[in-house]
Parts: sequence; C-alpha cells; structure tokens
Amino acid sequence: MSFSSRHLTASAAALLFTATACDVPTAAPRWTSTWLLPADSTQVAVADLLPDNVGVIEVGTTKVFDASIGPVPLVKSLGSVCSECNAVNGQRVPKPDFTIVDSSTANLPVDVLALDVVGGSIDYTITNYFSFDPLNPAPGVHGWLRVVIRAGETLLARDSVSGTALALDRGIARTHTVALYGTLASPVRIEGPITILVTLASPAGDSVTVNTAEEIHVQVTPRSVRASRLTVNVSGRELPPRSSTIDLSSMKGVVGAIEGGAIILGIRNPFAVGGSLAVSLRAPSGAEVVKSLTLPSGGPDAQMATLRLGLTANEINSIVGQPDVVTTVSGSVTAPTGAVTVLPTQVIVVTTSVEAAVRMGGN
Repeated sequence: MSFSSRHLTASAAALLFTATACDVPTAAPRWTSTWLLPADSTQVAVADLLPDNVGVIEVGTTKVFDASIGPVPLVKSLGSVCSECNAVNGQRVPKPDFTIVDSSTANLPVDVLALDVVGGSIDYTITNYFSFDPLNPAPGVHGWLRVVIRAGETLLARDSVSGTALALDRGIARTHTVALYGTLASPVRIEGPITILVTLASPAGDSVTVNTAEEIHVQVTPRSVRASRLTVNVSGRELPPRSSTIDLSSMKGVVGAIEGGAIILGIRNPFAVGGSLAVSLRAPSGAEVVKSLTLPSGGPDAQMATLRLGLTANEINSIVGQPDVVTTVSGSVTAPTGAVTVLPTQVIVVTTSVEAAVRMGGN
C-alpha cells in the first residue's frame, strides 16, 4: 500500500468518528411519568333527594321510608249534626238521635306522588265538648264510632269502637291508635291524597239542655307512614355537599415539575336523575381548585361511569405536596321526566382520584 493510500484511509476514519460523535446526546434524557392517587369514596344517599318530611329508618334489619303527614282536624257543632236540636235550642229535652258524618283529606308530603305502604299507624283523638256523652246518652244505651282511612279506593286503615268501650266525658281527649294496612311482603300502593271519614252514631237518650253551639273535635294524625318505595318529583333539588380527603404529600418532591393532570371521578348513579355538579379540591395551604361537570342521568342498572376533569399545571401544582386535601362534591339534580321512583337502600357512589403528569429526568 502506498503512503497516499494509508493517508486517505486515516482521513476517512477521522471523518467517520466526527460524524458519529455528533449523534451522541449531550443532555440527560427526559420523560413523563403519570401518577394516580385515589381519595376516599363518598356517597349521596336517597334521603338527599327527598323532601324534609320524608326520611329513611331501619325496621329491624330492613330500611324503609318514613313519611310524616300533618294532622287532620274535624270539628262539628251540635247544631250542624242534629236538625231537631235547632228547634229546641236552650231547652231541656230528651236528647234526640243523630249521626255525625264528616270527612277531610290529607295530602301526601310535598313532591311525593305515590308510595308503597308497608306499615305504620295513625292516631285519632276525640274531644267531646257537648254537655252529654254522645256515645253513652243513657244507662244501657250506646252508640258507636267508626274511622276509615282511604287513598282513592284503597283502604289504608279502619277502626270501630262502641260506647261500651269508650266514654266521651266532656272536655277529656281520648286517643286511639290503629295500624295501617300493608306489609313488606304485601305493600299497599297509594297515590294522591288520603281521605279520612269519621262516623259517630249517637242514639236518643236522657234529657239534656241543648246548646247548638257546642262542638265535638276529632283529630286524625298519621303518626308514621312507612313505605318500601316512593315516587317523587325531583326538580333542581340541591344536594348537601359531600366531602372526602386525599393525601397528596407523597408528591412534595415533584411540585413544579407537574405539567398537568386531572380529577378523575367514578360515579355510579342508580337514580334516573342528572344535573350540574361542582367538584372542589381545597388544600391546607388555602389553595382551591373548582371544576364543574354534568352528571349523566342514571338508573337502577347503571354501571360505574368515569368522568375526567382536566387540570392545568398551575392548578395541580398549587395543591400537590400536601396532606388532607379535601375534595367536595355539590350541586343540584333533576329527573328528566319530572318524577323518579326510588328505594330506601339506593345511593350514588362517587370515587375520586387525582392524576398528575410529572416531568422526569433532564437538567
């Protein structure tokens, strides 16, 4: 090989080395790592969808709804129930025979359209202000009292008592309790208002001084109406805020290196309601991030839905690196059809996680 050939070969090798050196990285590698930190789950119970006078209680090991219905007063004067008495008002005469028949209605709790009654009771209280006992107007002479509770054509309760078992002394309130029909095994479905019908048969009796202004009062109070299922109107109902905590202190070392992230919600909604919700994350430092979302309408067979709310780098870096970051879910819900049927065991389950995209490596 001539000198010139060896020289050319060496020069070519030098050029190859130079080209290769230009391809060698001069900076440390960089990559993005995704961190996912879960919070405690939270729940929105069916009671949060109900009006104030409907709750959920446990009867034994079974949850049922407990509805409160206001008292229903009935008042009758002697002159309005005894036509013969009007002609002899103020006189002392043998007491005429008469029958009191009166009725009134009680509405179901506000926004409750229907319910399946599985138990409960009503109280009815009678206070007699006549100068005589209308059920026992003479020795050995007795009348009777009957109370019937219906919802439309559906019978809810019935009670009957004779004067032999009930004395209506003047000015003394007498209270009876009667159970509502319906059991867990055989519920009674009712819709619309409840009708209370009271009948008091008072036979002729001893002489009395007639005062047609005197009255008899009957008050019927559904003390507890228990139901296994309700149909309720849900329109713009505010949900009480539900909070849980998440520990983000493990990310203290990467504060400032997070390029973005997200709040990830898992929601299982068994109710046929949807709405607008807000999710806030508040750190002990006072930093707070608030995001809004639309809750999709659910149903009894709804599966867990995943919703992702993006966070900017500034938002997520303001809350990470701290323990006990409080996540709060609030908002309002509406049933698209106006009404929804609910069970006492149903709950909306919400799980929360914070996802962070962390820049790793580099200088």
